[in-house]
Amino acid sequence: MQNLSNDLAVITSTDKKLFDKLVQNANYCICDYLESMALNNENLCEIDIGIGTLKIKVNEDTVTYSFIPSAQLETNIINTLENQQNLLSVALDSTLVRRLNKLYDGLL
Repeated sequence: MQNLSNDLAVITSTDKKLFDKLVQNANYCICDYLESMALNNENLCEIDIGIGTLKIKVNEDTVTYSFIPSAQLETNIINTLENQQNLLSVALDSTLVRRLNKLYDGLL
């Protein structure tokens, strides 16, 4: 299984503990949304999580989950699968070029 928090920590040079804390706080928010859903006698909670919509549906004693990717994520998934386009490599290459250009300009 892949671990997005670990990869984001490495890519952004950020302490993984920060991402773990963000995930923990996201869990708290999701549970708060679910409590509001229950208090309003609703059975469906839709949450925009930034990369798509998380849907949590409660029927009696059954909880079901679904995820619908955002338009941007869906486009990126299609480009990756159909065109073998690795957006992470493109982004990292662009960042490296920008940093090298900045370093070069600083030397002049």
